[in-house]
Amino acid sequence: MKKILLALFCCARLATAQTPETFFTIHCEPNDSHLFDKLVLLVNIANRQQVPLTIEFTPQWVDSIMRVPSRVQLVRAWQQQGHEIGAHHHGVYHLNWDRYTNYPVSTITAQGKNPADLLGDMNGYRAFLEKIGGDSLMLTMGGPGESDPDQSKDWHQGFIYRTGGGRQAPDAFSSPSIISYGPYRVCQINYFFIDTQIAVNTLKSRYNIMGQEVRTLVRDFQEAGNYTVTWDGRNENGHVVGAGIYIYRLRVGQQEERKQMLLLK
Repeated sequence: MKKILLALFCCARLATAQTPETFFTIHCEPNDSHLFDKLVLLVNIANRQQVPLTIEFTPQWVDSIMRVPSRVQLVRAWQQQGHEIGAHHHGVYHLNWDRYTNYPVSTITAQGKNPADLLGDMNGYRAFLEKIGGDSLMLTMGGPGESDPDQSKDWHQGFIYRTGGGRQAPDAFSSPSIISYGPYRVCQINYFFIDTQIAVNTLKSRYNIMGQEVRTLVRDFQEAGNYTVTWDGRNENGHVVGAGIYIYRLRVGQQEERKQMLLLK
């Protein structure tokens, strides 16, 4: 006989300060390297809210930053403030290719790109990106994208974390997992794109990253077997809760499993 705990957690509104379970990454797209001043404003906002960022640069951003010593100094200050500097890669299958790839010239041509634009393979990519990392280890890369038929082709063994995103509200909950990229094992971290006001409003209305416990449904010793538990949409005080995404946790002995559910009204 084992003790079983089934608890429900609410995720309904954004908090002002980041909790240890949240993760924010900034994609610096190849064609947007002229927007450095906008990035400065974003990092300043994050600092005021005490939210550390993972800032993923493409080679085009690195090139534009390294040309201006004051920008390099600012990036170093961000690192000292606790922000992570990572890499972002647009492969040859992406519309806005960053001009680095391990794919052969035949693939570059087949994707409608000019082989003359090729700047190097992924070893060259990694070496170039490390200029912006300075003395800090560069461990995280966003990409290759879902459009790439073989995402391991452009992976570099120097990275141990891969970030990837979705545009559905449930994507805001990530369960980091170990995936295989060819011979490499990588920790995959998913996220939800917050690039429109609609996305912001979705998070404000559905999520509370404080992870507040709503209700414990079962806390008892049970014999082995199949059981069904029904939640009536109320919290511990008997009040009806709002629509949104909820996490339920099942713990049996030393084993624990968490999954999501969507409560509709």
